[in-house]
Amino acid sequence: MQFKVPVGFNLSRFHRFALSQSYSTNKATLINGSYSGGGDLKKRILKVVSSGVNPTRSVLENWVDEGRRVCLNELRVIIRQLMKRRRSGPALEILNWMETRHSSQMSPYDYARKQELTVKEHGRIEAERYFESLTSTVLLKAASLPLLRCYVEERSTEKVEAFMLKISKLGLALCPHPFNEMMKLYKATSQYQKVPSVNSANETKQNDLKCPLL
Repeated sequence: MQFKVPVGFNLSRFHRFALSQSYSTNKATLINGSYSGGGDLKKRILKVVSSGVNPTRSVLENWVDEGRRVCLNELRVIIRQLMKRRRSGPALEILNWMETRHSSQMSPYDYARKQELTVKEHGRIEAERYFESLTSTVLLKAASLPLLRCYVEERSTEKVEAFMLKISKLGLALCPHPFNEMMKLYKATSQYQKVPSVNSANETKQNDLKCPLL
């Protein structure tokens, strides 16, 4: 069956109109972040990040609104990719969304990574606020090392020593990493006389942890 174009119908004008409508639809889809035709969450997020049009969290919200399931392990993979691309802002947005919507499923490592990204994106003061907002000992321990590293990078001996005292009282300084950070600071600031005492404190702590309960 052959389709006949009606008399007076401007095919060229119709073609231009169709193209303009298609462009408008695609542009609107990009702006609202829905990408209703796509089934790959990673592609959606990376596309929005590269365009810089919309917050990353809007992609996640639209994904959920479409009735799709969010896999936190997939989000963790996306976060790692964003960090490799030095896109810490969008990576932090995803972690913020995870904490808001799925905090019970987040691991201590997720909280440590969020604190690390908070330091990069918003600085020490915001990282301190976030640390103080946490109530669980496990989460405080996870968020303590990135904040300690921030103090070390600032070469702030006073803050490092005060923070080490604080986390020690909270029972959070259980692994060698905080002590290693202190020694790194003392060596960087030529306070070599303090290194042996830190090393001794670390060894004592590790020996205490190895002692069996009687």
